[in-house]
Amino acid sequence: MEILSEILRVVTSKADIKKIFPELTSSRKEDNMTALFVKNLLEGSIDSDKTAAHLLYGGDRQDPRYRTLKSRVYDRLLHAVLLLQVRQPEHSLYLSSYYKCSRNLIAAQTLMRFASRRAGTYIAERSLSIAERFQFTDVQLALNILLRSSAGVSRRRHDFYRYHNEVNRLMATYQAELESDFLLDQAIIESMLTSRKIEELQELLKTSSETISGFVKEYGTNSLRLNSFRIRVMYAETMEDHQQSVAVSEEALNYLNNHAEFAQPARLGEFALNKINSCICLRRFDEALTIADLSVEAFTEGGNNWYMSLDSSFVAAINAGAYERAEEFYTLATRHRRFHLQSEVQRERWITYGAYLHLAQGFGLCRLSTARSSPFRLGTYMNSVTEFTKDKRFANSLVLTAQLGFLTQLGDYEAVERRIEYLRTYAARYLRERRFDRTRLFIRVLTQFPRFSFDPKTIRRDAADLIQELKNTGTEPMPGDVNELIPYELFIESMLTTVDLQNALA
Repeated sequence: MEILSEILRVVTSKADIKKIFPELTSSRKEDNMTALFVKNLLEGSIDSDKTAAHLLYGGDRQDPRYRTLKSRVYDRLLHAVLLLQVRQPEHSLYLSSYYKCSRNLIAAQTLMRFASRRAGTYIAERSLSIAERFQFTDVQLALNILLRSSAGVSRRRHDFYRYHNEVNRLMATYQAELESDFLLDQAIIESMLTSRKIEELQELLKTSSETISGFVKEYGTNSLRLNSFRIRVMYAETMEDHQQSVAVSEEALNYLNNHAEFAQPARLGEFALNKINSCICLRRFDEALTIADLSVEAFTEGGNNWYMSLDSSFVAAINAGAYERAEEFYTLATRHRRFHLQSEVQRERWITYGAYLHLAQGFGLCRLSTARSSPFRLGTYMNSVTEFTKDKRFANSLVLTAQLGFLTQLGDYEAVERRIEYLRTYAARYLRERRFDRTRLFIRVLTQFPRFSFDPKTIRRDAADLIQELKNTGTEPMPGDVNELIPYELFIESMLTTVDLQNALA
């Protein structure tokens, strides 16, 4: 059922559904079952064969009437895949050309198998020129094999050997592309293994990068170049060389911008997002924001990549102090109709992002728009129980920090002291790596508040060296797992200013 729903989702978004399923607008009795089945699939109200069979026929999944109906709908959906409206301006020239070439390849193969070799050859020859322009190696190979066969049947010796030589050349190129795909996928899978030593992964990435770079020099196709950029970014990130990651991402973006025939929005978005994430690690938030819109607009709204792009763009914006833009990204994410389909961890993350916007407003750093998607319930957020688990360590540190900020704004200094102790214990348990030195230093500064009885003047004087040390770390790389939204120096100063104001009003 999931397969049918997925195919239907693509077909309904890229084809004329009324032409494919005229039953949806028909009043004929015999069309009702098909219309009911398709409508419920579109609405997502059918989750299994059992549910569908009972709804349609009052029977079980083995009901022959249901099995026949499902088979017919499946066949019509597959047929509809060949009739998609994949064309500009909605789709890139690259994607629309690939779809056209793939569809024409199937048509040429089918015609030749049904003894219409002349028509099949004509379609194959016309499609080959398009495939060559865009370097669709897989399609080029299949078309040349068809044309070689046609030339053999027609006894065209010159054409036969010409296509044969192309087949051999393309087979070597395609083999290199397949190998590069394997090396990239292998690197991704191996990077997910927590048991693998980082040195082993770095060596694997280095070797794979060198191999793919060799393929690029020998064959130079677009597919190989993109894979080379990808694995070089992965290697740089694994080495924590964020400068190099930015450089490779910029090289990829320049390549795509200089080769319009290969420039797809998703590819531009992919490398723009890589650059944003690397700039965040380098604390170059303003630079990250310059391409945030490019990244967000490159992906399909509501998709995983779109949400990832919004997430990174929000982090860059709020750290840069661009609170209005941060709120725009937050609103886009949380108001979208697919927000409830995101994982629980992702939804919790966006709740935390919303909390930090309100926290910034409470500190007087910004003024939020009145057109928020939903009201922020401080009491609910303050009473939320943080699960002290290692896999949520970064989110937990963000939550604890936000909570002590809100408590400061409420003037509940006893509760602030308890939260600081929670955070100190938490960091000692879960944030012990060297990359969290800045976070642990931030917590040391926080402990000065209860130590000096929340007296801003004394804290500024007696903890001046510690505060300056924190400021000096402001250019150090940020961990890939972001645990800082309002920069720590600004957070401390905002707390001091808040306490100052409260003391003046007391």
